[in-house]
Amino acid sequence: QSLLVSQLEWARSCTYEYEASGYPPAAIPEEEDYSGYSATISAQPVDSPDAGVQKITITVLHHDEQVATIDSYKVDR
Repeated sequence: QSLLVSQLEWARSCTYEYEASGYPPAAIPEEEDYSGYSATISAQPVDSPDAGVQKITITVLHHDEQVATIDSYKVDR
């Protein structure tokens, strides 16, 4: 779950990109505990055209199988 939270914090800290469909995930720690894990960050504007608010979905996978997901919002500040 800490991986999910760190990816969420990373996504929120990225520069806001209008009409983005996603953001690059943060690097996964190289420790053995994180072996086989990956993450994706998708984004979808709440309004069309994009008015500065996106719904973001963080998905954590282990050996390409989804193990955790969370939805949140990203705001252009």
